[in-house]
Amino acid sequence: MIYHTSNKEISRINLWKVDDDTFRIIEYDKLMPIMTGSDYTIVSKELVVAFEELLADEVEIRPIKIIRKSTNEEWNGFYELIIKEHIDPEKIKITNENERSVWQYHYQLFVSETLKNKIESEIRGAFEFSEGFSLFI
Repeated sequence: MIYHTSNKEISRINLWKVDDDTFRIIEYDKLMPIMTGSDYTIVSKELVVAFEELLADEVEIRPIKIIRKSTNEEWNGFYELIIKEHIDPEKIKITNENERSVWQYHYQLFVSETLKNKIESEIRGAFEFSEGFSLFI
């Protein structure tokens, strides 16, 4: 089984990718352990350890900084996940049977049950997991 993974707490933060290691805050709200947008998936330092053991053909992990230009604030300790495998509702049955651990669907994070358990152990109670595409269909 695969799981869509998201924060329990809602934040409306919106980021814009400036370059390979910098994201600028466009709409400010609380920084979250998982942040997804139109072209990015970002996780906090506490959460990145769950992804570090994955193979390079599954995910590339890049340290980034987040800046807020209006106040000159800067945050480190976040990582962009470059997830190699894309998923869609038509491929979910095949995906459930392969040995991958992480996927993306329109930059939304999907993980295997094993990785789900790792994420839950890193930051308890902070995330929601829904089976497959149950929130999308």
